[in-house]
Amino acid sequence: MHGPDLDLRGEVASRAHELGGAGDERGFERLLDDIRSSYSEDVTREENQAQDPTELLAAVDAWASLISDACVRFYGPESPLRQSLAGWSMKIALKLRELTNLLAHVQANAAKQLGASEYGMAIGFPWPSVSVSIVWDTQPRP
Repeated sequence: MHGPDLDLRGEVASRAHELGGAGDERGFERLLDDIRSSYSEDVTREENQAQDPTELLAAVDAWASLISDACVRFYGPESPLRQSLAGWSMKIALKLRELTNLLAHVQANAAKQLGASEYGMAIGFPWPSVSVSIVWDTQPRP
């Protein structure tokens, strides 16, 4: 897994900003679908099987930041949409939940390999839209 490339990051930033200015939530749903499709291509690569867990976590962080950035550009305080709508639509919330569930599988696998004692992912409005956490127990176990 390599995370989103520079071209995708630029495309998502541009589309999210444009869609937010137009208040086009259906267009934003399609953008989240496109992010999911790109993520699915990234996560199913054969080379991921032997990838270092630290690199996998970095890729999870990169995908989470892409999703968060899109949400902030679309719903953030500078967005004209914020003046006419409050919160996310249920469809957007469901799509964000689907994306975080996909990311959480990779996060869990990598975190376990690294000996993390806890790990999780949260969705917040409007930022950090997707938050990733990993905790290592620093106390010696009995």
